[in-house]
Amino acid sequence: MNRIEYINQRLATEHFSESDYTIISSLIHSLTAGEACSYLDLTFEQDYRVRRYVLKKISNDISKSYSTAHKKLIATLIKIIDKKAFGRKESCSYTLDFLLDSLPTRLKRKILEIFLGSKSSRNRDRAFKRLNANWDKKYFDIIEQVWYSYHDSYCLGIILNHFPTKFLIENYKTILKHTRPFQTSKLFLKLGAINFELVEELKDIDSISYCYVLTKFGKAISASEAKAILKENYKDDRIGLLLWSFGQMGLWDSIVEYDNNYREKHNQAKLNQYINH
Repeated sequence: MNRIEYINQRLATEHFSESDYTIISSLIHSLTAGEACSYLDLTFEQDYRVRRYVLKKISNDISKSYSTAHKKLIATLIKIIDKKAFGRKESCSYTLDFLLDSLPTRLKRKILEIFLGSKSSRNRDRAFKRLNANWDKKYFDIIEQVWYSYHDSYCLGIILNHFPTKFLIENYKTILKHTRPFQTSKLFLKLGAINFELVEELKDIDSISYCYVLTKFGKAISASEAKAILKENYKDDRIGLLLWSFGQMGLWDSIVEYDNNYREKHNQAKLNQYINH
């Protein structure tokens, strides 16, 4: 009986316990690099925890030495991820993503580009999250191309965090069609740093974000403006952000007005929303 057969026999134990998983993990980590690669079930029907143990073992081995067995495994994973009839593409993508950090730079770049070019938003998001954390301007053109194709939220995160302000100024009207509120604020904080007059456009787009951005520039609105904005937004989930902004602006009366006239209405609106959902 070889070592993989022994592990499978242990897994078949009738009453499998947590202590058994500890033994299985230890056994897997004692395999050779080649054995570990061959033990990864490429139908992805393996016990999830066992697969994690195998992937950790393979990742550790690759970090020490990228062997022929590893090259064959990665090549196979890249090949099957694009198979039309393959039903476990997500598991395959997860596996590549898990191993990515341990891979050589050239191969890492290849897999990231495969993810970026994928029709799967989950794969694109995998690449976006990694690039956002470790930006490389070499990806500028491909990120721009992916943005125009899909307008993914995580892709926009990269644009807001890492693209030149010139790009934001030239494209902000298009970008605004796809921003979430926190992204809208971040966009106008960058635009306002170059041309503060652009911030005024935010007032009609999202008045809560407008107030927040103004505070970041040390600006304030009038009491009458605050009154109108409060009346329009007292039901909004971001009312806390609006009140915080009022506080930063020194708008005491506006906060008291919310407390006296709108707080209960806000709570009732949230309750109604919960009931109706």
